[in-house]
Amino acid sequence: MKVVFIGSHGTGKTTLCREMRKIDNNYKANDGVSRPIKKCKDRIGLSSKDEQLIINELTFFNWEFYKTVDNIFLTRSPLDCEVYSRVFGWEDLAEECENRIREIDLFNTEDVIWVYLPIEFELDNDGVRFMDEELQKSIDKEFKRLIKKYNINVFKIQGSIENRVNKLKQIINNYE
Repeated sequence: MKVVFIGSHGTGKTTLCREMRKIDNNYKANDGVSRPIKKCKDRIGLSSKDEQLIINELTFFNWEFYKTVDNIFLTRSPLDCEVYSRVFGWEDLAEECENRIREIDLFNTEDVIWVYLPIEFELDNDGVRFMDEELQKSIDKEFKRLIKKYNINVFKIQGSIENRVNKLKQIINNYE
């Protein structure tokens, strides 16, 4: 089983992933590729669009690998690639992501639980994430739009980290 957390940056995906790993060592975790790429973007002179292109490529590459891995929490998926590409106005990248998502039939997988985390917390400046609340809201809005567009069966989890952990444990137990 794979649990994929979706939602804008700063919604607690990584935190929830870490907390769940503390509870259940049987699960692996992957926090995606965007943070390390963002950390070296300026050092290697990438434009923002090139940065997103690399994030997209590595995310799709990872997705193919993770299809073979059981018991994993993922904080990024190919859906994120389409969301961020659209929000930043790179329609060519977004259309490529949409085509690839349809090609790999991203949402027709029985062993994936999609978990949407809404915006509930103040942004925490980790030196990597965007600190723009309006951008965060735009990204959240695009996630909601694509959830409807692709008719994704998602579980919405909100509240304190304890509430989120308990709800996710329930979902996983009911799913198994």
